[in-house]
Amino acid sequence: MSIELTLDEILKVLPEGNLDGEKHVGTLSGVASLDKAQSGDIAFLGNPKYKGQVASTAASLVLLPSDFVGFPQDGQCYLRVEEPSYALGLICRVIEERLFPPPPLGIHSSSCIENGTTVADSVTIGPFCHIESGAEIGANVRIASHVHVGAFAKV
Repeated sequence: MSIELTLDEILKVLPEGNLDGEKHVGTLSGVASLDKAQSGDIAFLGNPKYKGQVASTAASLVLLPSDFVGFPQDGQCYLRVEEPSYALGLICRVIEERLFPPPPLGIHSSSCIENGTTVADSVTIGPFCHIESGAEIGANVRIASHVHVGAFAKV
C-alpha cells in the first residue's frame, strides 16, 4: 500500500504552519527520518540534536520548530510549527485513515444480537460477534469481528 498526500491536504491539517520554500513539491508519498528521507518524503525535526541533518535532507517537506532558522533547498518546503512531533502525528492520522478506512456503520449479517440489547444507530458491529441480552452498545462504538459482549455490559 502507498500513500499520496498533497501539500494542500497537509496545510488543512496544520493551518497554523508557516510555509517556506517550494509550494509545489508534488505528491508526498512517505514519512522518513531526516537522514533517510528521499524526494517525496515528509521528515521532521523532533529533537534539536538532529538539527545538523536538516540542511542535507532530501525530504520534499520538512516539519520544523517555529523558531528554526534556515532556508529550504530548491524543490523543498519547510513547514514551521509549534510542535513538529505533534504535527507529524496529525499527518499520520490522515495516513492511517486512508490506509485503513473505518468499516461502514451497521451490524454485520453474521453477528448475533440477542433480544433485550440496546444498540445505538451509529455503531459498527463486525462479523461473527455475539451481543448478549441486556448489553448496551453506545453511539459511535466500533466492535471488530469475533467479539463477545456479555449480558448487561456497557460499551
